[in-house]
Amino acid sequence: MIMGVTTLNSAIQKACGDNKQKFSLVICHSSVSTNLENLKLLAYLKYTDSEGVERDLSMGTWNGRLVLVDDSMPVEVKNVGATGGDVSIYTTYVLGEGAIGFEDVGAKVPYEMVRDAKTNGGEDTLISRKRNAVSVAGISYLKANQATNSPTNAELENGLNWSLVQSDNKTIPHKAIPIARIISRG
Repeated sequence: MIMGVTTLNSAIQKACGDNKQKFSLVICHSSVSTNLENLKLLAYLKYTDSEGVERDLSMGTWNGRLVLVDDSMPVEVKNVGATGGDVSIYTTYVLGEGAIGFEDVGAKVPYEMVRDAKTNGGEDTLISRKRNAVSVAGISYLKANQATNSPTNAELENGLNWSLVQSDNKTIPHKAIPIARIISRG
């Protein structure tokens, strides 16, 4: 699929239904944003200075959602057959407010003092430890297939370690999680 006029609206409706207004940020590859520019779907924010001169900013919006362009977004090259050749497949993410959180997960010993009597007539050092994690709203990490205290990248990639948040054996509706993925040819 090539990005078009209805792509974003259809994707966020499919992801969250009547909650689609929660989406506020699009993260895409520069090839995708260039295609959106060519289709005149990307509108750049404007700045007006004190003398009334208006300038385009380098930040754009797509259907009112802020667009962040990042060439480290996933790109997969696929061969589409003998006559089609290789094509690039781009992954674009659309996030809503509160989709990603930054959580304090605590440390076993968060603070401690160390005294070194030999240095400079005696020196006290306060050691502070913090552990934080990025969290995705509505999704729990289960540690189902985790061998150590801290997960490896492979363990984080394992889908068996993840589940929708549950309460009284009922999962929250997936449409409450404001994350959508668009896979396209640009």
